Amino acid sequence: MNSIKQIILISVGFGIILLLIVAFVICPLFEGIGTASSDFILAKKELSLSESELEKSEQFKGAYAKLETDLNKISQLFANPEVPIDLIEFWEKLAGQSQLSIDIAPVSLAAKKEDVWGFLGFRINLEGSFQDFLKFLQKTESGPYLSEVQNLSVKKLEVSANSVSASLIIKAFTQ
Repeated sequence: MNSIKQIILISVGFGIILLLIVAFVICPLFEGIGTASSDFILAKKELSLSESELEKSEQFKGAYAKLETDLNKISQLFANPEVPIDLIEFWEKLAGQSQLSIDIAPVSLAAKKEDVWGFLGFRINLEGSFQDFLKFLQKTESGPYLSEVQNLSVKKLEVSANSVSASLIIKAFTQ
């Protein structure tokens, strides 16, 4: 009987030790594995996201390099707001090619809410034949500068049947 009590006592003690080992060693080990697994999954997602962002960044750099020449061309469409000499020289050269006399003066134009870009206003007075004036107007509109005719008036001169005096108010856009 003594030996049965000893076996039961040893079995109970062994069971308690086994429960303590499970409670203090195996459970924390599994919790650590679960935490490490969650951290690993999170790190893997972050790495995937970083790789995706890096790939997008590389694609953007490639696209920007392709668009850079177009962006430079677009920036050349705008007149220099400080010194618009190139724009004025363009109009003077165009008038000379069109055999028109030209007079250019700055004019103040009111800004509107829908104006996205800055602008300069010019009054251009021209004299010459009507066909030459139309050529000048067409070349101005399709020229290298972004501009918009705000006002146009043309009147016939008494000098010859085809001579006109034209006055344009032009809004030349700036950067």
